[in-house]
Amino acid sequence: MNTTSYFRLFYRYKYSQAGTRWYPNRHRSVLVILVSSLIVLPVGGQSVSTLEPPYQSVEELLTVGLAASPEVTGAQAQWEAMLEIVPSRRALPNPALGYVHYLQSVETRVGPQQAAVSLSQLLPWFGKLRLDGRIAAGEADAAYYQYAGTVQKVAAEIEDAYWDYLYLHQAIGITRQNVELLRNWEAVALSKYITAQTSHPDIIKAQVEVLSLEDRLEALQQSEKPLLARLSAAMGKPITSGDIEIMAVPVFPLPPSIDSLLEEASLRNPGLLRSHEIIDVSESAVHRARLNYFPDLMLGGNVVLTGKSLVPDPPAESGRDALLFTVGITIPLYRKKYRALEQSAKAGLNSARLAAENIENQLKSQLELVSFDLHDAARKVRLYEEALIPRAEQSLLTSEKAYIAEEVDFLTLIESQRVLLNYQLSHQKALADLASHRARLHALLGRYPLNITTVEEKK
Repeated sequence: MNTTSYFRLFYRYKYSQAGTRWYPNRHRSVLVILVSSLIVLPVGGQSVSTLEPPYQSVEELLTVGLAASPEVTGAQAQWEAMLEIVPSRRALPNPALGYVHYLQSVETRVGPQQAAVSLSQLLPWFGKLRLDGRIAAGEADAAYYQYAGTVQKVAAEIEDAYWDYLYLHQAIGITRQNVELLRNWEAVALSKYITAQTSHPDIIKAQVEVLSLEDRLEALQQSEKPLLARLSAAMGKPITSGDIEIMAVPVFPLPPSIDSLLEEASLRNPGLLRSHEIIDVSESAVHRARLNYFPDLMLGGNVVLTGKSLVPDPPAESGRDALLFTVGITIPLYRKKYRALEQSAKAGLNSARLAAENIENQLKSQLELVSFDLHDAARKVRLYEEALIPRAEQSLLTSEKAYIAEEVDFLTLIESQRVLLNYQLSHQKALADLASHRARLHALLGRYPLNITTVEEKK
């Protein structure tokens, strides 16, 4: 496994520790890397290669979708590209090798000087390389949290489309049952009309209601295709109706208090953590800009190639090459330019702090909203399950018996059935909304783990 793969494992461990802010260029403990290499964070608990349709849970769908999503893969590649830059930003500039050939040799006591070879190395002022490396590492950290945020966003989109798809099938099933029920009532009304127990308008009402409900069923069935296209776009791979195991939408528990959610979000939200990294990068950029006022050191050496002296009785050191050691410094002469760079860095720092404050405010607002939506959806689920649907079923049963006994008209029976249908559909929609709001909350809290794969694992 190469160095980049170890860094990926290190980041996987880092992100699993809520609120722990580590930097790969500052913490290179072998123990941490070995521990992090044992941590695997697949969303569904299985590898992608072992998962085949039909997918039986949202966890399996997330595992496949996050591995196939080009948006997630692209964000990971961007982070890896930034990670590769870190060592180069902390390295010394390339040394300079020079060669001078004398068109006319310089005659000296020990012989003619014919050529010279020089080697020099620029040494930046103390702290410049360290800050350059810190800035590059901070930019890599920011790219990492950008990648983490992309995972949260895509995972929430997959979940939202999945729950809507399950709701659609529940709605199709409920509507189909109601169509069959209306057809039975149409047959009852027709038999009563034949025996002169009911009037012809009852048959017309039953037929109109059946046609209206069949049209509603047809609209629901036609909406499956665009919903599958939406799910396919979120996952980054084609999904057909046979790829998903149809099941009832579960009832999820409500989250804890908003205060605990805010605390968790401050430790795990990728957008907020990225804004903190950008502040750190901007602070380092300000310090780095101030070092521009200091000169860089230049060290070097020259070798002057000297030929043999042609004079009679040459000295003993004739033909000996001359060695020279050179020291120089750069002159930070253009102070106006450096002041502009410093002011630019300070403005960037101020912008980063304001952006972080705005993200924090937006995060609080979104958490308040999603908390309200969760509690509102849960309230509706309880209302439909405990009160409205049981009473509507009782009302329909009573109306059906009364209609058979000719105590109420057919319109009353149809209205009771219509009310029950709307309550059943609203109940399923509330369940899907509860699941979708939960996915939004997980994305805001950064709860979707990152399944980081290395180049070796991809092969």
